[in-house]
Amino acid sequence: LVLSGFVMSSMFSKCQLDCRAASFLQRHLGQQPFLFMLAIMFLGLGLSSLVSNVTAPLLLVEVLKPLLRDMPTDSRYSRALLLALAFSCNVGGMMTPISSPQNVASLQALRQYGGD
Repeated sequence: LVLSGFVMSSMFSKCQLDCRAASFLQRHLGQQPFLFMLAIMFLGLGLSSLVSNVTAPLLLVEVLKPLLRDMPTDSRYSRALLLALAFSCNVGGMMTPISSPQNVASLQALRQYGGD
């Protein structure tokens, strides 16, 4: 799963989709940091429910890299942005069985012990 995530993120970067997505988000939400962070969180939530919750943050970090390079290294906003991405991908990984192997095991345990 991790290797496929790195391959997808390198393809994402090679096609410059990360720069396009970052410029789109920055163009539409650049003046509103809270909404920008919320958009990244919703992207992480949705993407990690469709693909693995390991792959989704790797893809979205590629989107955030151009923006994080422009920020100072001790910026509180950059730290908050990365923590928000990690949190939202973690929550999105709990939404469907496909996004995490633990979800399949927990669904089997619930079915076995009577939890519909």
